[in-house]
Amino acid sequence: MLLFQLLILLSIILVITCLKPIDDTSKCVTCQSTVSEWQNNWSNQTTIDATIDALKEECKEKYKIKDILKRKLCDEVVNVLVQIPPSLLDGMNSLAWPIPQALCATIRQCELFCCDDNNLPEQIHLSAETDKTKMTVTWTTLNANSSYVKWGTSSDLLNNIEIGTIDTYTASGWRGSIHSAVMIGLKDKTTYYYQVGNGDDNKWSDIFTFSTFDYSNSINYAIIGDMAYDQYSDNTVKSLINLVNNNKIQAVIHSGDISYADGYDPHFDDFLNKIQPIASKIPYMASPGNHEFWDIFAAYKHRFRMPLFKLTQNMYYNWINGPAHFISLNSETAIDTADFHELEIEYLKKVLSNVDRSVTPFVIVHFHRPMYCSNDDECLTKATKLKNKIEDILFENNVDLVICGHVHVYERTLNVYNNTINSAGPVYIVQGGSGNREGNKGPYPTDLPEWSANQQIVVGYGILSISNEYMDFSFFDSNNQDVALDYVRINKRN
Repeated sequence: MLLFQLLILLSIILVITCLKPIDDTSKCVTCQSTVSEWQNNWSNQTTIDATIDALKEECKEKYKIKDILKRKLCDEVVNVLVQIPPSLLDGMNSLAWPIPQALCATIRQCELFCCDDNNLPEQIHLSAETDKTKMTVTWTTLNANSSYVKWGTSSDLLNNIEIGTIDTYTASGWRGSIHSAVMIGLKDKTTYYYQVGNGDDNKWSDIFTFSTFDYSNSINYAIIGDMAYDQYSDNTVKSLINLVNNNKIQAVIHSGDISYADGYDPHFDDFLNKIQPIASKIPYMASPGNHEFWDIFAAYKHRFRMPLFKLTQNMYYNWINGPAHFISLNSETAIDTADFHELEIEYLKKVLSNVDRSVTPFVIVHFHRPMYCSNDDECLTKATKLKNKIEDILFENNVDLVICGHVHVYERTLNVYNNTINSAGPVYIVQGGSGNREGNKGPYPTDLPEWSANQQIVVGYGILSISNEYMDFSFFDSNNQDVALDYVRINKRN
């Protein structure tokens, strides 16, 4: 019986390469039933060794001496596959997957629908362009034949209209239509009203508003990282909604680990709906994290529209906003390791060599994994690898601030270079504790490096305020917006 179940599992795994995503309820139900039985069976095994022995006996019985080659192959399959289920179950449980449904979707026996079939737009989020006269809006429906955005300076007169693009992806069994359109001809410090939808079927969203940047005042950015779709981000999201509604932040920078969907893409849908009250009103600028590596970052690449999307698929980009030049990098690989690709490093060098400090006196680089931190194993070998790749480049080009996440805490450095306090080096900020199921790390060690200026272990968010003369950074507990737990001013370089 164990061998039979093992062969069923092997058959299911093999269909990954040959089946196209289809909506076949009977097939999906059958798959989930099979996986449920498999899950229960493997969950009850006391030891892997005992299971291997039992399966080998079945191999021996099934393939007698005359079929020695088949029996040897059976033994090898047993040796490899018998060790998969326990690790898979542990991993899937930690990922908050509904295991039968998620696994069957991953092997494309089930489809996971993004939305209901009324095709009304949802998951609406904005992203800025380097061209300040443009703003991109992205949204999702289940099906669509057309895509439009219309906008204007009055809710009663949405007299501008642009045709959008429609995109999708099939990874992890997800099904939906991702729309993107660009609003053009925008003026500074102006409030616009907009609506998105499938104009052919008159399926329109509610009317939303956003305001373009007012460069005569400081521009405030919410700094978040490692924020999930679930209840663990509730306080942070609530705080950001309050800040948006009171016009206290004008954009969000999310440095990786977006939603913690981890390959189960309905959780990405949940996340984007959860942040819609924020992201439909101000630009939501993102970088990839290690929790997005599933299916070679398919969900991240398709669901966002950052500057240079067509060239780099959101993996790295730069954009200018008032006195700030932002550079977003990718510190991840498709196998969940820390690295910067050589092409990306060349891109970084080129962008930094063309920065005009008379126009953008501040340069901010953001990506997911930290180069300076003191509260995790990441701060040793992996951080060193990243430092070896780009720290000299950042230092030699006078980068002012580097923002990262990944480690679920807050930590700010003094100006630092080569692990030594240096006034010419950047300030590094780790802000990876905005709320997720893995929880925050702590406490900090007592023997902190001299460059570590402030450490916090609460769930929180940062506010980066940039004017023409200086940048102010403050860190807040998501449960208490009244008092900053840390504050630093970064002055314009001479």
